[in-house]
Amino acid sequence: QEVGMSWHLAEQAVSDEEWASRVYSDYQMAMHMGVASVPTYVMDSQFLVDGHQTTTAFTNILATAWEQSRKDLA
Repeated sequence: QEVGMSWHLAEQAVSDEEWASRVYSDYQMAMHMGVASVPTYVMDSQFLVDGHQTTTAFTNILATAWEQSRKDLA
């Protein structure tokens, strides 16, 4: 509750096989991509943003990721 998650959801997260599988999959992807610090943001499974970013930098990163994802759909 202190982190804003109900105990029901927390209990489900630690006991449900599907949740465990999703978490492990995310963990494996992060290790493969070289995530080594917090915060790290992964966008569209392609863009890795490591560490604190200014608002301007993060806005530019998001715009670039969005443009690239639109190109991939074309």
